[in-house]
Amino acid sequence: MKNSILAIFLMFAATASYAQDSLRISRQEPQYDDILAVFESMDINMYRFDLSGLLRHKYDAVFYIDEYRDGKYDGRLHNIHFGTNIVPLDIYPEEDRDKLRQIHGLGPDDKEFDNITAVSVFTKPLNDSTALITIRCHESGTMGSPVKLYPAGPDSIYSYHCRPFIPAPAADTDTLKIPLVLYGSGWYDERFGLIRFCGEAEIDPEMKADILEYSPHYYVIGVDMIRKDSDEEQ
Repeated sequence: MKNSILAIFLMFAATASYAQDSLRISRQEPQYDDILAVFESMDINMYRFDLSGLLRHKYDAVFYIDEYRDGKYDGRLHNIHFGTNIVPLDIYPEEDRDKLRQIHGLGPDDKEFDNITAVSVFTKPLNDSTALITIRCHESGTMGSPVKLYPAGPDSIYSYHCRPFIPAPAADTDTLKIPLVLYGSGWYDERFGLIRFCGEAEIDPEMKADILEYSPHYYVIGVDMIRKDSDEEQ
């Protein structure tokens, strides 16, 4: 009996010693970068931009998708209106204003609320020749537009990628044109016989970038901010 107890004790001691000396891993919840990696593996791109720095003035926000071919502007595909970045309460019926004050955390003397403070841009392929560009204003709504894709190289390969534009200070003028995201085709490298899309991690807002010189087709997603306030309104 004593021998059996001793054997059991030694077995547990050996197990405990092994557990202390062995390497261990543990399961964790997926992190934010894991989620991004999943989307990227599906060719889904996501970008978010803070527009609160433009709340100094009231602007009409018109988000746009411009098309370029062989480095030249080929026209505007879409103008997407989300209203003004600052909204006065008095455009709503009086009976609705208390509810709006509650929704937007306004005081009894506040006369307007912030309507566009951030925007997100998403791109995802729908099939080989079509992608969906979605623009989401977090306070105002979401709109999406399909765009046509074009193959590159002798094997007609569809290969589109995104780059954000460098956030640059904007002059305090009545009209602001702010590019946000480039969505462009790769190009055929004859030397190596492959499609590539390499170069800047961020695109110069003045459209000075090697990628723009090589990409045969791309879209620029951005926003026009058209100033609405005036001396009369103030």
